Amino acid sequence: MILHSFTNLSIMIIYSSSICFVISGFTDVTSACCGNGKLNADIPCLPIAKYCSDRTKYLFWDRYGHPTEAAARTLVDLMLSDDSQYSSPLTLAQLISL
Repeated sequence: MILHSFTNLSIMIIYSSSICFVISGFTDVTSACCGNGKLNADIPCLPIAKYCSDRTKYLFWDRYGHPTEAAARTLVDLMLSDDSQYSSPLTLAQLISL
């Protein structure tokens, strides 16, 4: 079974209690940064779409749940940190050192 990684990432961001604090840095965690309609999610991100003024404040880029660059950077920083709270049984640094 092939899973859409961005969708799974979005679900993990919202529902994982271990990284819920990640959302605290974003002022809009429900609307898409690019799109039209309710929550910018009725019409996809097309050339005629409305773009948010500050992408660093949005968790989602489009109606499909793709993360913004800021959201992706936050998650990558967590994955690369040496904090076992976010990876188990080994951190990425521990895995690389094997």
